Amino acid sequence: MSTALVTEHRARLAEPERRQILLDAAEAVFLREGYAVATMDDVARGAGMSKRTLYQCFASKAELFEAVMDAALAPLRSFVLPGGTPAATHLHLARTVSRRAERLMAELAATEGETVAAPALKYINRLSDFLFVAPRLRNAR
Repeated sequence: MSTALVTEHRARLAEPERRQILLDAAEAVFLREGYAVATMDDVARGAGMSKRTLYQCFASKAELFEAVMDAALAPLRSFVLPGGTPAATHLHLARTVSRRAERLMAELAATEGETVAAPALKYINRLSDFLFVAPRLRNAR
């Protein structure tokens, strides 16, 4: 099947099916290339979809990576207790440090006369989110 036909067929897919194809392609690209080297172009090409379609489903590479990790895990049905493998235990500890830093940065940002850049707040929040999911992934493998 030609690329044009594949792209046309995929354009007619419902949103959940498009998302799943993109997640599958992203997982393959992230595993093959690593997060730092992988590009949204690589993912779109791997899925046989346009970058526009990819960005309609996922606003950024970080959001896509987080969705790939979330898809690999069962939904939470209870609180996550720290522990498991030694690597997961260290990731849980890193998460507590990151969350503490996030709270301090938010408090500082709310203080009159103090400035904390919005990208820094967004970064620490995303790091904390990653460090919540990472030990679950490590323990699940």
